[in-house]
Amino acid sequence: MTQRIVLLPAFFLIFFCFNAAQAEEKSRGIIEKFVTEFAAPAYHDFYRAAEQYSTDLNQLCDHGNRLLELDQAFETLVLKWSRIEAIRLGPIREENRLERLFFWPDTRSRVSKQTSALLHTGMEKEISFKARSIAVQGLPALEYLQYASPRQDLRQRDGQSCALAKAIAGNILEISKELQVSWSSYGAFSKTLLSASEQNDRYRNDGEVLQDILKSASEMTELLANAKVNGPLGKGFGKSRYKRAPFWRSGLTLRSFQENSRAVADLYRFSGFEALLDEENQGLGAALAFEFSQVEKTLLSLESMKMDLKNLLGGQETYEKLAYIRFPLLGANRILKEDYPRATGLSIGFNSLDGD
Repeated sequence: MTQRIVLLPAFFLIFFCFNAAQAEEKSRGIIEKFVTEFAAPAYHDFYRAAEQYSTDLNQLCDHGNRLLELDQAFETLVLKWSRIEAIRLGPIREENRLERLFFWPDTRSRVSKQTSALLHTGMEKEISFKARSIAVQGLPALEYLQYASPRQDLRQRDGQSCALAKAIAGNILEISKELQVSWSSYGAFSKTLLSASEQNDRYRNDGEVLQDILKSASEMTELLANAKVNGPLGKGFGKSRYKRAPFWRSGLTLRSFQENSRAVADLYRFSGFEALLDEENQGLGAALAFEFSQVEKTLLSLESMKMDLKNLLGGQETYEKLAYIRFPLLGANRILKEDYPRATGLSIGFNSLDGD
């Protein structure tokens, strides 16, 4: 009897150490998959899209009329951006990179006003963005040049329009390269995520890394539902504001929404977050997949109608369809922000959308 009493604590110590080691192995596996199967490829694709856009723009401005190819390159660039937009941690949040790439929401029309002002006041040969507004540096400004009133100038290779478009495209390419390098398999931020410890300045353990990744996914669903979709819906049918939507000029709003939603679903699935769920909570993954499938189904239905955003918001049935996707998005957000953390013991806390 005495021997059994002595041995039991040792047995439980071994059991708990084994379980802790298993949990640590699962956590590290999720982080590795997030980096290698989701984040690094997504940033690489964005960089390549920025590179291709610059190439096509140079062809258009320097050698001939290739506006169709440039439109296709811009679409690819926007969709690749919409995917990495779900990765809301790391270098993208440093040096104003997020805002420089995507100045949105733009409730005061700063992009169009400031980009137009640059076109009409003249520019130096070498355009530097260091002392310029972030409103003229990224994708919205590039979209304005390609799809708003200066579009004809770009087609005719007008010097000012092409010069500014080249400068903005070069700025996007430079930022995309910085991000790609940092997120590559051997990049600085990838190493930071994969080496959590007391000696790591940013992450003391793998749990803190997982919380940041989960917070990023949750923040994207919340941003999509409450700002990107809700903003153009306005105060109700008949009071919509289509110009509040991102990429309305290029007609890529719905495709961008779709890629945002797909990105969060893929982030969860590719990283293998279900590995941390016990048997009782395994259904959370299926519930999350169902919410995203509802978003996908509805957006595909709206896209098939081939309507511009203004007309889509002007029809009651299509308006209500777009309004509907807020519900599965917020359902997905609840799973990511509340249900999954409760089931795993992770705490994602406040995100950058929660305010003060």
